Amino acid sequence: MAKTGMVTVRGKQYKLQHPGVRWYMENSDACRGPNGALQTAPYTQSLLDHVVTDPVGLKLDDFDSIQEVEELVRQIESFLRP
Repeated sequence: MAKTGMVTVRGKQYKLQHPGVRWYMENSDACRGPNGALQTAPYTQSLLDHVVTDPVGLKLDDFDSIQEVEELVRQIESFLRP
């Protein structure tokens, strides 16, 4: 059974699901540029697409600030890597 959870960022709730260890590692690798640096926009969008199950269909442009989306990413990473 897939691990699920809820997080709250700036008063907004997000339901999360863990897509698996392999997915997490492959996603991290796939979102790196030629120099090995993490490409934050594709990485973040992939987390929104594959980990956040509610609300559905979140896009980077749905956030009010960079700080808000960065806080959500930190919580998602804590959920994926307890």
